[in-house]
Amino acid sequence: MIDISAKIMFWDFDGVIKESTDIKTEAYACLFNDRGVDFCEFVRTHHLKNVGLSRFEKITFYLNELGEDPHGSLFDEYESRFSQLVKERVIQCEWVNGVQTFINKCLPSVQMFILTATPLEEMWQILASLGIADTFTTVVGAP
Repeated sequence: MIDISAKIMFWDFDGVIKESTDIKTEAYACLFNDRGVDFCEFVRTHHLKNVGLSRFEKITFYLNELGEDPHGSLFDEYESRFSQLVKERVIQCEWVNGVQTFINKCLPSVQMFILTATPLEEMWQILASLGIADTFTTVVGAP
């Protein structure tokens, strides 16, 4: 029996609702897989040491490291590919065990909010694809 006395809950998403904590690490590496194994490992290591940096900062940094101009269409291409990789993989990954039951027990008496570093539009798309967009009062995401 779950006793819910809270009226408001704030949620993170990755690792709390879906088992998606490693997805971004692998998406960054995959994004640059045509640049060689060593660069992919560099990207993976950098990402893990700088998890608080936004994707916009990281992609810019990686393109600079490659000697590429990180502005304009090249950046847009990489960011779009990264976003697509993440969305697809997050939607397909496993739910955190028990979270769906817990969320359903909270409804409709608890207002729920998501606080995430994921771009807002992307997070809403993920939630909609999972059929839980209406579950949350609002989402606060990047920027």
